[in-house]
Amino acid sequence: MPTRYTDSSSTRVPDISALINLGNARRNEAVVRLRNILESTTAKEYEPYLWATEQEGGRCFDVWTGLSNCDGVGRSPYRLDEMTSDSWYSPIASSFSTGVYPDPQYVPRINTTIEYKNVTEAEWPDECVRDREGVFFTSYHGETEYGNDVDVMACIPANITETPWQATYNRQDITEDLFLALSASRYISTPVIYKITARSTLGYFELPSVENGNRPGPLLDKLELSDRSSWSSSAGSGRNTKRAINETYAGNVTQHVGAHIGPLTAVGLALFGEGSFIERRLSKPSAFTLHRPAPAGETYAAFGSNCVNLMPLTFASSSARDDCLRDYDQFDEDDVVDSVSRLVDTLDSDSAHSGFTIAAFLANKEWLNPSVRDYYDETRRVFIDAGVPTKKTDLALWGIITGSVFLGLHLLGLLVLALYAFWKRPFMPWLGAEFVAKAGTAHADILSAAEGDKQWKQTVAACPGFVGDEKPTDDVGRIAFGATAALIRTRGKKFEEL
Repeated sequence: MPTRYTDSSSTRVPDISALINLGNARRNEAVVRLRNILESTTAKEYEPYLWATEQEGGRCFDVWTGLSNCDGVGRSPYRLDEMTSDSWYSPIASSFSTGVYPDPQYVPRINTTIEYKNVTEAEWPDECVRDREGVFFTSYHGETEYGNDVDVMACIPANITETPWQATYNRQDITEDLFLALSASRYISTPVIYKITARSTLGYFELPSVENGNRPGPLLDKLELSDRSSWSSSAGSGRNTKRAINETYAGNVTQHVGAHIGPLTAVGLALFGEGSFIERRLSKPSAFTLHRPAPAGETYAAFGSNCVNLMPLTFASSSARDDCLRDYDQFDEDDVVDSVSRLVDTLDSDSAHSGFTIAAFLANKEWLNPSVRDYYDETRRVFIDAGVPTKKTDLALWGIITGSVFLGLHLLGLLVLALYAFWKRPFMPWLGAEFVAKAGTAHADILSAAEGDKQWKQTVAACPGFVGDEKPTDDVGRIAFGATAALIRTRGKKFEEL
């Protein structure tokens, strides 16, 4: 068990109030980073910043190993596909503890739950039209020689130029909506419309420490913190004229993005905004074809099976083939358009809900990740004191009960002997060193006749080892070895010397 140490260390985490107040001139840089993260992350990855409330009341921690430890059984950090409605992101690892630092330490946390449902055309918002100020709206169209067309419309009806968050340490809740209209003739027989709703909660909680049993505290509704200052092929080229590049509409690209947008807004911009996987491939498919000439004497170009690109939301796809785009997947422009159709098919699958849940978590992480926060004024110190290790006896309840029973029996026996000695008083005032010397002479003749160690032990064992009164009925008793009568101490009783 750790005890208080004289020194302590610290780490820094984002300060929500300062973060919102100071803003960020780089604005949507997090969206660009998120776009790449959505193409490279897998659902099986272990996420050290993923926290979860377990049925026993929370995670358990080992201050010394830095690993979670519940009832002596260590557990690795959670995986992204293990997220539940009780999971949240915090900019400090879930195995963290402030140790024996005496004061409680608080850090921000954010969790987002996703609702993914099919809606009717009548439910498409009126705000979702082209060039609406503050609203994100985009539409894309792609077609192939064989009629495998794909159409995507995406809309965020809220104002993306402003932040939905407030500069406060108190709990705050926001709701975001993203509407998708999808059509891919190769995979989706009938066009569908989806409404994705994200409900996010941002606030603070107390970090695990020895004082609170190394368990995270609950989300706090209200919190006050001190001021920080105090601390392509020839066949394909013939089809280029079939597609008009202006058939895609990436949205009002001159519209700026707010500095601290919500997680669903960030995911929507990353997946469907300018520079996204869909926008780049449907705007100019020829830019993504692999121009490989056919070898001499051959009709077709040679392709292998090398992975050359990744699609976003690969963790939401149940098909192993969708993990990457191989070279033969980009033989011509039809293949490029078809790769978008495969992504649209993923958005129309049952796994899309979990895919957007993971994407929202990654968006929250990118926003509050301390590794990308380079403004000192936007952070706050968290103090740590690991203490010094001390040993603490740990006894099971059954061991304590058993030991107590035996100790009670022992003390009861001592009490009985004490009462017996007090009542009988079987003592003589002259049974001292002089008597012991005389007792030795009483057996001297018998013991002197013994020869060898074996005979000596036999003779000693045969000699009486107790003292009694040979004349218990006389006024003057006689002390002797082997006498059966007890030595009784009464007033005026005398004994002959041994």
